[in-house]
Amino acid sequence: MKKLFTIGFAVWVVLGLGVSLSWADAGHSGPEKKAPMEKEKHAHLGPHGGEMVHSGGYEVELAVQEGNTILVCLANKDLKPVSFQEKEGKVFLQFPDNTKKEIPLRSSKEPSCLEGAVDLKRAGSFKAIVSLVLDGKRQNLRFQSVPSR
Repeated sequence: MKKLFTIGFAVWVVLGLGVSLSWADAGHSGPEKKAPMEKEKHAHLGPHGGEMVHSGGYEVELAVQEGNTILVCLANKDLKPVSFQEKEGKVFLQFPDNTKKEIPLRSSKEPSCLEGAVDLKRAGSFKAIVSLVLDGKRQNLRFQSVPSR
């Protein structure tokens, strides 16, 4: 009986230690573990009223302005604007009816933003993939259910 208790206690300790290490490895006290460079969505809106996505050391915002301009803006983790080094990119849009559009991005008036022209006044919601180069590496960032304004 003592041997069975010892084995059960050892299994309990190993399982408990494994769970606590996975929580510590995630960098926070929650049970969800994240990959080192995983892109993650934020619940807040960015300075231009768009959805924010985290990638590496950057916050990337996708906003629609006046229903005819897509704006992609770059900021650091403190939401301070960061100028784009590569002055172009693309946005791939998918609408609820499964139609798709590819929008080229070019320099904007703001050095921390790229913009593209598209008529979205009657588009409703859509999903988007923003493809751009950050720190010399191609990044494809997913944005879910972006409402057109």
